[in-house]
Amino acid sequence: MKLKGLILMLLVVMMVMISAVSAGSTNDTLKEGFSNDLDISNATVYLSEKTYVEHDFTIDKSVRIIGSDNTSFEGMSQNSLFTITGNVEVTFENIKFNDFTKDNNGAVLDIRDSSSVILINCTFTNNAMAISNYGNLEIY
Repeated sequence: MKLKGLILMLLVVMMVMISAVSAGSTNDTLKEGFSNDLDISNATVYLSEKTYVEHDFTIDKSVRIIGSDNTSFEGMSQNSLFTITGNVEVTFENIKFNDFTKDNNGAVLDIRDSSSVILINCTFTNNAMAISNYGNLEIY
């Protein structure tokens, strides 16, 4: 009887460990834990050292998005990543933006409506158009 209990406990521990490893995958989407933070104006969102696969995401609240050394967004040859609209202020820090190449109709960052964007230590690689700016842009 004790052996069955021990085996059951070991199986539960292994399942928890497998779940934890799966949660740390390198291809996460923004909608997993990111978009909920944008419901609050002037939020700061800290992104993990992961590759996020996402496109066509609208930001209409002021937010600061901070990555780490290996935080990146992969476009997987899609059009655009962020449309920033609504006269907001958005800061991106320590983020790599890669492979938004579907066509020339979308930019990685599409800044509209007098919104302000600040880029700090960000890189853009292999993108059809990095930034479309109809607002205010500062690059550091």
